[in-house]
Amino acid sequence: MRIATFVTLAVTFLGLAKTTQAQIFTEDFSSFFLSEGTAGQPGNGIETDCDHPLPNCGVQADSGLDVFGWGWVEGWVAEGRHAAHAVDLGTFDGDPNFALQLFSGIPIDVGGPSMAVNPAVMIWQDNVITLQSGIPGSNHSGQTYTFDFVASPAVYQAPAQVTTVDDGLLIEVLRDDDTVLASHEHLPGDWAGDLELVADSFQYVGDGSGDIRLRVGPSNFGSGHFGGAIDDLKLTTDAEVFSDGFDGFTAPPANFNGLQFESGLPVAHSGNLPNWDKEGGGTVHIVDRESVPPPSAQDPAVMIWQDNVITLESAIPGSNNSGQTCTLDFVASPAVYQAPGQVTTADDGLLIEVLRGDDSVLASHTHMPGDWDGDLELVPDSLQYVGDGSGDVRLRVGPSNPGSGHFGGAIDDLKLTCDGEVFSDGFDGFSAPPANFNGVQFQSGLPVAHSGDLPKWTKTGGGAVHIVDRVEVEPPEVASDTNTLTLVEGIDANDDGTTYQLSARIGPSVWSGAGQATTEDDFITIELLRPDDTVLASFDARPEPWDAGNPDAQDLDADGMLDTPVQFEYTGDGSGPVRIQIFGAVGGSRRFGGAIDDLVISRASIVGDYNESGALDPRDMDLLTAAVGSDDLTFDANGDGSVTPDDRTTWVQQLANTWFGDSNLDGEFNSGDLVAVFATGKYELDEFATWAQGDWNGDQRFGSGDLVTAFADGGYEVGPRNGVAAVPEPSAVLLLVIGMLCVLRHRVFADLGCG
Repeated sequence: MRIATFVTLAVTFLGLAKTTQAQIFTEDFSSFFLSEGTAGQPGNGIETDCDHPLPNCGVQADSGLDVFGWGWVEGWVAEGRHAAHAVDLGTFDGDPNFALQLFSGIPIDVGGPSMAVNPAVMIWQDNVITLQSGIPGSNHSGQTYTFDFVASPAVYQAPAQVTTVDDGLLIEVLRDDDTVLASHEHLPGDWAGDLELVADSFQYVGDGSGDIRLRVGPSNFGSGHFGGAIDDLKLTTDAEVFSDGFDGFTAPPANFNGLQFESGLPVAHSGNLPNWDKEGGGTVHIVDRESVPPPSAQDPAVMIWQDNVITLESAIPGSNNSGQTCTLDFVASPAVYQAPGQVTTADDGLLIEVLRGDDSVLASHTHMPGDWDGDLELVPDSLQYVGDGSGDVRLRVGPSNPGSGHFGGAIDDLKLTCDGEVFSDGFDGFSAPPANFNGVQFQSGLPVAHSGDLPKWTKTGGGAVHIVDRVEVEPPEVASDTNTLTLVEGIDANDDGTTYQLSARIGPSVWSGAGQATTEDDFITIELLRPDDTVLASFDARPEPWDAGNPDAQDLDADGMLDTPVQFEYTGDGSGPVRIQIFGAVGGSRRFGGAIDDLVISRASIVGDYNESGALDPRDMDLLTAAVGSDDLTFDANGDGSVTPDDRTTWVQQLANTWFGDSNLDGEFNSGDLVAVFATGKYELDEFATWAQGDWNGDQRFGSGDLVTAFADGGYEVGPRNGVAAVPEPSAVLLLVIGMLCVLRHRVFADLGCG
C-alpha cells in the first residue's frame, strides 16, 4: 500500500518548486499620512479623508477612489512634485488601504542655450510666424523679387499629426497695413518617414507701397496636422550693376562716310567709346539705328569687323560676388558696312567674354546672328554666370570667327544685372529652454523642440515655435520633478553571494485628469542602493495602461489589491545594508508611472532546508522525521496540509532527488552507505538513530525495517536517481533483504576488519 502511494506522489510532485522565501522586509504603505497641504514639511497626522477641505486630496478619474498628494510615509523620504501621492483602494469599504502613486513630474527649465544646430521651423495647425519689421528695399515699384526656400512634410512625435496631401504652408508678402501683396501655397505632400527638404520659390512685383514683411502659416488651418517644415528663406531681386547703349560714341565728322549696304542707315568708323579700349582695323564701327544726318549718331549699335575687339577699361563694381548669379542682356543683329562682300554669314558671330582681373575668362557666350538679309534686325540674347569671388570683372566683345573678312554682327543695349540678396533667414537664432528639447521626431529620429523663439519674428499658436534639427545631435538631458521615495534605514539584505527576491504589486494610476493616466510607455523603477548611494540592482516594473472609462480601472478584480504581481531577483555583494528607492521612470511626462504596494524583500532559500544551512543535509531529514504527526506545516513537503511519512518520501525522492538508504546524501545508495550505518553499531539495539545512522523508515531506530525501506526504493548500486525507478513487489523485496543481510553481515564486518 505504501509503495503504491509513493508512485502516485512521485508523478504529482515532479514539478515541485525547490526554493521558498524567508521575508526580510515588508512595506504596505499603511503609514501614509497627509501634510497640511504644504510640500516640504511633514504634517500633524491628519486623518486621510477627502471630506477634509484640504487641497491635497481628490477623486480619482473613472474609479471614484480617494487620491492624495503632499503625503508622507513613515520611514521614507518623499521628493518631487506634490509627493508623496497615494490612492485609497479601500475608499468604499471604510478602512484605508493605501497604494503609493508615482507621478513622473513635469520638465524643469534648467537653463542653458538652445541645442539646435540647423533648425527648420515646423508649422503646426495654428502656428503663424510673422516678421516684426519691414525688409529694407523689398518693394520698389515695378521691381521683380524672388522668394526662395526649402520645405518638407513634417511631424513632431505623434503619428496622427503628420503632414498629409491636404496640408501645406501659406507664405504671404504683407504690406505695411497687413494687406497681402503676394502669396504662395506650398504643398509638400504626405509625410514619408524622414525630413526631405526640397527647393521652391515664387516671385512678386513691387508696387512701391513700402517695405514688406513675411508671414508663414498653415494652408489648412485647424487640420490637426503639421502644414510642413520650412527653412533657408531668401529674398532676392535683380540689381543692375552695369549698362551701356554706346550713346557716348564719337568720331570725326569725316568718318560718318555713308549709308549701310541695303538698309540705308548711317554708318561710321574709327570712332571712340567712353570707358572702352579698342583694337582692330577701323574700330569702332557703328550703325545708327535712327536715320539721322551725320556727323552724329542718335542710337548707335557697335558693329564688330573681322578683327575688331572692344574691352571695358575698368572692372564693374559688384559684378563677381562668390555664388552670385549675374545676367548680361543685349540685342544683336547681322551686320555690314557698305561693301556687300563683308556681310555677316551663318558662319560668323559675336564672342562675348567675362574677364577676371588677370584676363582669364570667367564665362563666355557666342551669339550667331545668322545671314544678313538686307536690314538691321536686333534680337535679344543673354548670358549668365556665377561669381567666383575672384574680383570684379570686365567685358570683352569680338568676332567669333576672326579673319573671316566679314562682320561678326552688331550689338547694343548691354545690361548686366546680378542677384541682390534683400533678406535671408535660416532660423539659426532659434532658442528654447532645454526642457523643451523633449525628444526626437517620429520615424526620422531627428531632435525636435517646441515653444521656442526666433529673433525678429512674432509667433502665435499652440507650442509655437516648433523646430526639427536637420543635424542629428543628442538633445540635452532634461531635469524633472518626478516623484521619488527613498527608504531612510538600510535593510540587512545584502550578504555576499546570497540571492534575494523583491516582490510587489503594481497597477496603472491617475489623479483626477485623464491626461495624467499611465500609458504603455510608463513604468516604475525600483532601485536598491548601497550605503554609498550607488545602485546595487535596478528593476523596471511595467503596469498595464490605465483603462479609461472603466470604474474598476484601479482594481480590475475588486480584491482590494493592485492587479499585477511582479518579482525580481538580485544577488548581494556584501557592501552593507541596502535602501529601496522608487520613482516614476519617464521623468517629465506629466503622467503617473503607476501605483505600487506590498513591497517585500525575501531571502531565497531551498525548500526542505529546515536548518537553513544552504543545502539539503541529513539534519533536515531528522527535523522532518521529528515533526511527523505535528501541525507544523513548515515540514509539509508535499503541500497536502499535514505532516506525515509521505512528506519524508517527497523530501527524499523529489527535493533531495536521491534514494532511501543514501545515508550521506551524496545522491547514491551503495555499499558505502551500508558500511557507514553499520559502523555506528546501532543496528537492532533499539537506540535512537538518525538518518545518517540508518533510520530510513522514520521510527528513529536502525533495524531491518530500515533496510526493507531502502531496498524497496530500488536504488541500491544503480547510481543517481534520474526519475521514478521500477519498484519490485514487496515479497521480492523481503527475499532480497534477507539475502542481502546474509551477504552484508560478512562484507560489512570484513570491511570493518572484524574477520
